[in-house]
Amino acid sequence: MKGILLVVGLMATALANAQDLFGDGKQTYLLMPAEVISSGIVSNVSVSLTSRYVLFRRNDVPSPDKLIVSKSTEPGPWYYYDRTTKKSKPLPVPKTAIDVAILGDGVTAFFFGGPDRSSQGFVNLDNGAVRKTSIDIQHLDYLGELPSAPYVVATDEGKAQIIRTDGATANIVLPPKVRLGTPTGGDGNSISFTAFRRTSPLEYGKAVVQLSSGEVSYKACTREEWIAMNPDFQDANRFWFELLGDLAYVKMMNLPKDAKSDLPLRAKLGMVDCSPRFSYDNKFVVYQDAGALLVRDIQPIDTDTAKKLYNDALKLAAISKAKQVALGLIMCAADNDDVLPGLQGWEAKVDPYLKDQDMMKDFNYTFHGGDMNSLEDPAGTELGFVLAPGGRAVAYTDGHVKWIPNP
Repeated sequence: MKGILLVVGLMATALANAQDLFGDGKQTYLLMPAEVISSGIVSNVSVSLTSRYVLFRRNDVPSPDKLIVSKSTEPGPWYYYDRTTKKSKPLPVPKTAIDVAILGDGVTAFFFGGPDRSSQGFVNLDNGAVRKTSIDIQHLDYLGELPSAPYVVATDEGKAQIIRTDGATANIVLPPKVRLGTPTGGDGNSISFTAFRRTSPLEYGKAVVQLSSGEVSYKACTREEWIAMNPDFQDANRFWFELLGDLAYVKMMNLPKDAKSDLPLRAKLGMVDCSPRFSYDNKFVVYQDAGALLVRDIQPIDTDTAKKLYNDALKLAAISKAKQVALGLIMCAADNDDVLPGLQGWEAKVDPYLKDQDMMKDFNYTFHGGDMNSLEDPAGTELGFVLAPGGRAVAYTDGHVKWIPNP
């Protein structure tokens, strides 16, 4: 029995790793084990553009005696999880803030979207210092994504402003009918944007905003040039997810429907409450399961190593299946005067002795039935086998299993 448990344990470990493999036939990745970021009821999850931080709100799960139906639920406090320290800390922003974004400098967060100006400002993640701003924001054009330009550009009633992390503001003088689009680059002195002029037909262009003066230089361009420089039209993410029933699977972005590979094309992430979020550096995925927030690293793995891992897992799985079905057959015979069933209808006779009926689907029963006591060589008499890459797991009437490689 200990031998069976050992094989089953090894099979479970190897098969679990193999099930976490995925790729597109050219590149292969491994989903690492899940780590808990936060328990409770988590919402408003986002990943910083630097991929260092994960932001979220958390409400504790109420005890059963405090479950009271209410028309509204008070939003929970904000937290941020640091990937370098693997720890979560409270974010010192008002609960009334609807959204929070970490700027490109990696240490400043901008909170906004509340009912009034008190729900808007900057917070330093290193020391917790908060600096509130006092302008009306109708639309956010830029959220400080660039490490060298950790500023916010906002528009209100057609007027654009630069909001600095120290709370200072500067007006942006836009050319007539020009509106800013997506930031495409910049440094400490300026930020480049896609832009457009609201004419008929629409004119595409690019703009550069000078941070010190707020002056804007604008130049028209073709639609093709505009699309080429617009990050929104580029697939930055290498991975995506797919829902199959109640489970989410991770796969390569833009995986062809007819893609073929010796390795799995998808890896099971697990049950999810909402859409998973991938980091911008394509190194991890965060997702929610039963309210809790989990993270799994995504690591590249050599394809030859992955194939060996996968084939070894299938080999161990075949050995385990063969051993469990053989044990079921022997137990069945023990309850029937030591007579093993014949080839016809053997599945129905063995079924009560197996925990998983699917085990029999891969088992090729080759014994024709008969009295086990009449066997001259039980250890050399084949019961059946399970096929796997590179060979087969053969079960014998004494219960042992042997791996026989292909010639």
